[in-house]
Amino acid sequence: MLKKLYDYVNDIVIGKIPSCLEIKQAVQRFQDDLKRTDIVFDKQKASNAIIFISHLKHSTGKHNNKRFYLEGWQIFIVANIFGWYYVDSDLRRFNDVYIEVSRKNGKTALAAAISLYTLVADGEASAEVILSANSREQARLCFDAVSKFSRKLDLKQDYLRIYRNEVKHFDNIIKIVASDVTTLDGLNASTVIIDEYHSAKTTEVYDVLKSSQGMREQPLFIIITTAGTSKTSPCYQLRKTAKEILSGLKEDDRHFITIYTLDEEDDYRNSNNWIKANPNLNITVKPTFLKKEINNAQNNVSAETGVLTKHFNIWVDTLETWIANSYILDSCKELTFDDIPEDAELICGVDLSSNSDITAVSYMWVQDDKYYFINKYYLPEDSLNSATDKLFYRQQYKEGNLILTPDNVVDYTYILDDIIRVHNQHYIHKLTYDSWNATQFIVLANQYGLRTIPYSQTIANFNRPTKQFERLALKKNIYMDSNAISVYMFQNVYMRIDSNGNVKPDKSKRSAKIDGVISMLMCLGEYLNNPTLTLQII
Repeated sequence: MLKKLYDYVNDIVIGKIPSCLEIKQAVQRFQDDLKRTDIVFDKQKASNAIIFISHLKHSTGKHNNKRFYLEGWQIFIVANIFGWYYVDSDLRRFNDVYIEVSRKNGKTALAAAISLYTLVADGEASAEVILSANSREQARLCFDAVSKFSRKLDLKQDYLRIYRNEVKHFDNIIKIVASDVTTLDGLNASTVIIDEYHSAKTTEVYDVLKSSQGMREQPLFIIITTAGTSKTSPCYQLRKTAKEILSGLKEDDRHFITIYTLDEEDDYRNSNNWIKANPNLNITVKPTFLKKEINNAQNNVSAETGVLTKHFNIWVDTLETWIANSYILDSCKELTFDDIPEDAELICGVDLSSNSDITAVSYMWVQDDKYYFINKYYLPEDSLNSATDKLFYRQQYKEGNLILTPDNVVDYTYILDDIIRVHNQHYIHKLTYDSWNATQFIVLANQYGLRTIPYSQTIANFNRPTKQFERLALKKNIYMDSNAISVYMFQNVYMRIDSNGNVKPDKSKRSAKIDGVISMLMCLGEYLNNPTLTLQII
């Protein structure tokens, strides 16, 4: 049973299986540890875990009713977790496990199999196995896999009792817990498995579950995850420590680590590198699928982050380049309000500023599948002397790209008068706005008979128009008036990305103005949210 383990180790060493630095280090650590005298690799105990998991049967797809066939990399993980013991105490060596691997590599199934082994056959008295994730839905995916394995393993439920949120084996139990720390009191966990830890924003759940193992002699705490989009997250900090342990910069003899990713110099588009982050390549991960995802990333820059994190296990903090400047410059035309078709219905997007900052107003219409924008920018005249970008604003004012409002604070009435003049000449079907600081402005707009719609500033609400705008720009179906402020703002765009691949231009950096981008996306978003809108001009 262990021949496959040693074959895998040897194949990594000789380069038969392409691998990243971290896996090479993990394999070297295993080989070095075999020479130690204070710990022992118990082949029988390692084999017991492998044999148990190999008797589990799948319940879905083409593998339905087939046994869990462990690949070499999975055997490497299972054998290390359950095979190493201290000579003087006969206690299991590894208490902490960090596994990082791309999606579709059987990560959840492996976690479920390990949790079931610790429930049934690990020898822990009154075992309490906890399955957790950043959301209850994610934790349930792992629990559902446990339930299905259990049903196949014990058809009559003589030894495994399966409930909605629990599986029991005599005095032992597996259960899922929510991410709400207030519900986690009273646990006495023997094994904890946290799935997709990359999406956790704090260490609260981790800390509570870790402390719940304080009374256990040989607790097991497993993090199994893909890469994420925040290098300030708890998971990334844990990953940094794990890499330092593998490289020898830090010592932690109780921490087992496998990170399947690409090396820094690797091109993710090169198929020779794919197996480094996808050890189940050609098994559960199909090259045709990866090719499709890569093509999508090439055609949609904002999709690249999701591909890198989910399918190549590369951590990405922000998307530094959204739309290449050449595409933005190509979209700039000598558009004026005279170019708006007579029967066009406009959407107006307003991104109001704070008292002394720039305000962006965008007008959008659609004609022959082309999307047209005219952008206007307003700044209190006193800000030409006090704003951070005062030199740039002075130049833009001279060139006619910036409109000054009286005094030292933004004059909403001045801006609204301009919008009403446009409305009287070209019907504004809807005015959409960020509701922050907009109460006075909207009250006045409604008095003038404008139809106003608040636009939520959440990342989920901006995801669709952001991606659609990018596609339209790359297809050269975006036209906007030639305003250097707009070009400048597109150059300032950094993408904020969540764990689900949703994207939105990041406004958190106040010095990097993107107000015009936001007002344009609000126009497009409101249009996409209302497909029956009579805005298309044929």
